[in-house]
Amino acid sequence: MPFACEPTHSRVLVVEDDSLLRIALERALKQSGFGVDVVATIGSARRALGLVDYNLVLLDRKLPDGDGLDLCRELRSAHSAQPVLILSSLTEDDDVLAGLLAQADDYVTKPVRTDLLVARMYAILRRSGSESRKLVGDLGIDLCQRSLSIAQRDHPVRTYQLSMLEARFLAKLLDTPNVSVARDVVHNACYGGNVEISDNAIDAMVKRLRHKLGEDADRVETTHRKGFLLRVRCRL
Repeated sequence: MPFACEPTHSRVLVVEDDSLLRIALERALKQSGFGVDVVATIGSARRALGLVDYNLVLLDRKLPDGDGLDLCRELRSAHSAQPVLILSSLTEDDDVLAGLLAQADDYVTKPVRTDLLVARMYAILRRSGSESRKLVGDLGIDLCQRSLSIAQRDHPVRTYQLSMLEARFLAKLLDTPNVSVARDVVHNACYGGNVEISDNAIDAMVKRLRHKLGEDADRVETTHRKGFLLRVRCRL
């Protein structure tokens, strides 16, 4: 069944401390077309999440360094919409409720059939993928594919591949096209409110983005003492 984030393009982080289950999950998910990274602790998961923009996190609860729900809460407090599926041996109703209250996208109890688990993952990716596409005027942003498209009269659509931060940055600006967005709002959208990043780092990212956009670089404007603006035109 097709969906917005095709599984061959979707990368999953598996956080599971049971070595046998971890190996089995990695094998099964790769056979289903996912790119897979596996870690055994919350600390390792944090490091992986800082390096890779995963399409989905498959997260155990009873981990050597804490409850996986703490990591889920961290992601949500940082305003991350990264999909999280809890896979846990904690099966009581209150356990499931705790997972959903931590804003996990789904909660699956062990043991589970692999085909059912993959189906639940596909369902989450369909939902997150449909929410990741934004189209305003002549600009379109796909957070799942991390791409910017620009429509033109009588010419092919121009498409640019973006980094994770660039995609988040442009998506936030596209929420209010042609209107300046304050730096602190941009900061939260790109890095989360709990990460200290200097203005110079944001400016450097914007500079790299403009270089990448070439003839479309003027679409991204820096507004004096305010923030940034994304210039959108009527779709031709």
